[in-house]
Amino acid sequence: MPTTTSVTSQKTVTETTCFLMKDLYDCVRNRPFNKPFTLVHEDGSVDKGLKTEQEMKEVLWQRQNPFLQRPVTFKC
Repeated sequence: MPTTTSVTSQKTVTETTCFLMKDLYDCVRNRPFNKPFTLVHEDGSVDKGLKTEQEMKEVLWQRQNPFLQRPVTFKC
């Protein structure tokens, strides 16, 4: 699972490309408490400000990718 970390003006941003639902759930569960996250989809579309697993699942269903057939990049 490729992970990159960048530091910009005292803020650390972690990007992880997730190919498996387990990896995506691990990213969501291991982020700092209540910190919003972003999902970047393969087609370039972006969903920002997600805060819960439920919101993440709803977004994946809306994008017709509920079982992660196409990888997404998790940013937090």
